[in-house]
Amino acid sequence: MKKTIFSMLFTALSTLGLLQAQNPVAEFYNGPEGYPVWINEIQWNNRITMENKGSGAANFAEFKAKRDLLYAQGGGVLYYPAGTYVFDIPDGPNDEGLMLKKGVVIVGETPATDKVAVTGKNTAPGQVDLMNHGLSSLPTKFKFTRRLSEFAIDVNNDSIPKMWNCIGQTKGANETSLGQNSHMGVCWIEMEFGYIYFGMDFADGWAPTWGSATSTYTGGSGKQMNGWNERIPNGTHFMDPFSGTKTWGSAVSVVPSKILVFGVKMTNCTPPNYVCDRKKIYSKGFRHENGGWRFGARIGIDAKNVFVANNVIDFPTACFSYQAPTSSYNTTTSGYNPANNKWLIYDYANAIGIDVNKNLLSACANRTVVNDMEGFYEPNVIIRDNWIYNHGNKGIEVAGTWVVVKNNVNYRHHLGLSNPYPYLATDNNKQTHYALDGWDYSTSETASDLMARFIDYGGHNVWFDDNAWCGTGSRGNDGEGILAQRHNGIEVYSVAITNNKQADYNNGESGYIGPYDTWVIGLFQGWNTIMGKVGANVCDQKPNYAEDISHVENYDLNGTPSLYYCGPSWVNTNSMEAPQDWMNTCPTFDPTAPVINKILYNATTGAVEIAWTDVDNETAYRVDRRKVGETNWYTVAYRPRNETKTSLEATLSKPLSGAPNYGGGTLDSRSFPIVIQDMNKQEWHDYTAVDGPYEYRVAALKCVKEESTFASDPLSTYIYSPAVIVAPVHIYPNPVKGNAVVKFNIANDAKASLNLYDVNGKLVKNLGKNLSTEVNFDTSTLTPGMYFIRLDDTKGNSSITKVLIEK
Repeated sequence: MKKTIFSMLFTALSTLGLLQAQNPVAEFYNGPEGYPVWINEIQWNNRITMENKGSGAANFAEFKAKRDLLYAQGGGVLYYPAGTYVFDIPDGPNDEGLMLKKGVVIVGETPATDKVAVTGKNTAPGQVDLMNHGLSSLPTKFKFTRRLSEFAIDVNNDSIPKMWNCIGQTKGANETSLGQNSHMGVCWIEMEFGYIYFGMDFADGWAPTWGSATSTYTGGSGKQMNGWNERIPNGTHFMDPFSGTKTWGSAVSVVPSKILVFGVKMTNCTPPNYVCDRKKIYSKGFRHENGGWRFGARIGIDAKNVFVANNVIDFPTACFSYQAPTSSYNTTTSGYNPANNKWLIYDYANAIGIDVNKNLLSACANRTVVNDMEGFYEPNVIIRDNWIYNHGNKGIEVAGTWVVVKNNVNYRHHLGLSNPYPYLATDNNKQTHYALDGWDYSTSETASDLMARFIDYGGHNVWFDDNAWCGTGSRGNDGEGILAQRHNGIEVYSVAITNNKQADYNNGESGYIGPYDTWVIGLFQGWNTIMGKVGANVCDQKPNYAEDISHVENYDLNGTPSLYYCGPSWVNTNSMEAPQDWMNTCPTFDPTAPVINKILYNATTGAVEIAWTDVDNETAYRVDRRKVGETNWYTVAYRPRNETKTSLEATLSKPLSGAPNYGGGTLDSRSFPIVIQDMNKQEWHDYTAVDGPYEYRVAALKCVKEESTFASDPLSTYIYSPAVIVAPVHIYPNPVKGNAVVKFNIANDAKASLNLYDVNGKLVKNLGKNLSTEVNFDTSTLTPGMYFIRLDDTKGNSSITKVLIEK
């Protein structure tokens, strides 16, 4: 569909202003950072204003009725004006929460002030700025009703969230799979006692019930309580991938697309579990009510094209203590003795903060093929500007292809050494007796949960930048900062980790940054400041492979270089022999200049694709973008170096423990052959270039960030406005004095018109109509300066290119 040049190029026009007023993401991210192009596809102007019906059941019924109406209209916005909306959600195994359908988005009232989630990032030792955040009180509030804990001591307060207290998704009448859903999400809502989950479906279906599933975790006979053995899995509940897979270890996930979570504040939110035994074998009297489910996330998404931004997962205010059996006691019916119960905390913060394409895929051993961009490798994931509180477990779990994780804060307390809940200290002084471990409660109360870290990641073409955290670790756990470790086929392919910081606060531990026990093909780690080490622990003769790794300018909090290094000689390459490249010092010579050899807008994916030539003496590359006519550049990615350049094919061969069909022909990332050099190309896909036109440049880096060798002069850099570019226009020469030729490619049965605009968007002249391939262009009568040529063809495609006219 055609779009006017004015709405794409010039923000002063009213049409763009109206668009932004309806689109809260466009209104907020109106600076150089941009936002995913696909967000403009949501039907923002088609909205239904919701009424507060006064009761939880009535509000739930109203939601479903208006959701279905919007779905029938092709999608739009359920707009909730300021107010507190109570939702009373049924609690049966086959019920549902606030389930969106394709094209439907929930939007609350935009706050007048206090709109920014991440407000303080001073990470100097002893500073507390990380604990500060915005979104203190949003105008529109969702409050879910709870159920009384079966271990409640205070019957007035010891209540917990219900299993369906969520915002999620379901299929409409026109979809046969959750994988056909798209354009769903939530904006500007404050939630209490709920969670968010947009999950996966499976191509080969599900088990008939949880009780008949083959999962080694919570599926199978005898592992459920409260009637949930009769749950019919369909992907709408966060436990379905664990509890309802037809054949564990061989499932092929199909996922929705274009999922948005923006401007949400979550207080006392967690994915609960009172329906499955915590241990993998059933034990009488044992429940999992100690807070968020180990494998669940407060924001959980399995999808392609994901935007999770400017959210706050707040410090909990409703934790309580209770007594219950633990896994170290009462493991059999005959051994159950209430006298052995332990004091525990229902801890809302002991659950994953944000999980995108990672944790649930890890646990159900889903097939995940990097070449097909599925499973762990779904495309286009952006997690930015979120403030997350944790007391144990992980702040962020993420995997994908073309991933950006930027400017997030994980404020947390060490699990075991910190006391985050002083309001429990008056509870008969029992706080000192709590078993604080978040997974396998021990008699000595010294075991760790092994998950109290900031980020777990994997994937292909991933960038972590300018994130901050504190308080990682638990008793017996070293509290990694940004960690990649093998989980059922996830690996490290072309990853950059830059400018991240750890604060020495809340008894945090080392904060290690790097991969562990994975294949590593392309890894740049630079300018990080943490308490521990930055490196690549792929040593100890593990069946791994590692190449194209560089570490530069990483320091501990005292300014001492921070490096964990094991060289190629320690890596087991029995499965293949190839040159390996590890760099931990600055190059002697300056890098040469890369050349941009590809730049185009892919209308199907909504990304600008940039590629460049490899150079010598570089530690990494940086890709910058700016709008035409502006002075400052905005960095859209750092990329690893590529020195090995081997066309060797390799097959990953890490066995998957517990997968009954591993090695039996199942196609996954471990058994799929890859070409080494294809996993770390000089390339980036920019999904956030809206309201252009833009120009790009690529820099080859030495060590210091300012030591850059650029690909080209900015005036000759390619320019693209992704919202409108389909058929590129080329001008020869450019800059031009006198005459030039404008060439273009359009469909054989199409015709084009060309118009020349000045930098203010004013039409200067028409260059031709009903054109097929090219036109001559005389500039002798024009004032020197920058202009834009726009092409529009009869197929509805458009393209904009800049031209510099000289005398």
